[in-house]
Amino acid sequence: MSRDNRITPTKIPPTSRYRDFIESIHYYDAFVATGIDPDITIQEVYIQIFSDTPTWIKTLMKIRNKIVSIFGINTDIEGSDIGKATFEIGSLVGMFRIFYIDEEEIIAGEDDKHLDFRVSILKHQNTVTVSTFVTYNNAFGKLYMFFIAPMHKIIVKRMMRRLI
Repeated sequence: MSRDNRITPTKIPPTSRYRDFIESIHYYDAFVATGIDPDITIQEVYIQIFSDTPTWIKTLMKIRNKIVSIFGINTDIEGSDIGKATFEIGSLVGMFRIFYIDEEEIIAGEDDKHLDFRVSILKHQNTVTVSTFVTYNNAFGKLYMFFIAPMHKIIVKRMMRRLI
């Protein structure tokens, strides 16, 4: 089985605590990776997914930042040094703020005037599910996601490949 075949779209895991950290959901997606080392910690999963972003993704993000800065969207996405970050509620780990953490799940994200988003990284035995949830705060947030969603799915799957 190829690596890409081990990352597939899925339903939101019913055990995820995401509902506690986002008011309403206008957009969501979820991908599951199978064959994950069952002994890896949730923090190690987060670090593997969000560290060392490929050059092509960094380039896309720079283009995105130039375009959306005109409309007042937050473009400060550098974040903290993920390797030195402290995983606790409220801390910035990589690009995202931690909202929730336990042994199986980390919920992180950011709030912006146009949209709020949360990402859930849920590890269960030898699987990891990455789910994204977005609330549009205005029409521009909806328009933004219309253009970003197709690329977002490709990027999430690409970043999850580091787990397998």
